[in-house]
Amino acid sequence: MWKRLPAKTVVVFTTNNLHKLTDRFIRRCEVQRFDATSDEFRDGMVDVVRQVWKRETGTDLDTIPQDLGKFELGSDEYSIGLALQQIAPYLRTGDPLPASFTVPIVRQEPKPKLVASYGSTKVAEFAASRKGKRKLA
Repeated sequence: MWKRLPAKTVVVFTTNNLHKLTDRFIRRCEVQRFDATSDEFRDGMVDVVRQVWKRETGTDLDTIPQDLGKFELGSDEYSIGLALQQIAPYLRTGDPLPASFTVPIVRQEPKPKLVASYGSTKVAEFAASRKGKRKLA
């Protein structure tokens, strides 16, 4: 695969777990650390999206959709890869971008379980069912 890449091609690998990569692999890469929650990161992501849009469509992208590249609801982290995935179908069809994108990950706090105890001894554990009734866990 590597021998078939066009001249002046840059290959970008991303990871949240650098420690899981082998030393041999890391030594062959240029490691860049960044904070995906910073304003500079988001501004850079928007610049990349605008450049890709201009290159592919020949038109300027004036309005950036709300939550473009936002990875998780309740988080300030953004993903350039996600942003490019989100705009790709619109680049293919020529349709305008929507006003906003749906954030792909929505984490919900698990509901606490009800515990019946007698003194320091746990007697039973209950979880709420979908119908609002309690069932023995």
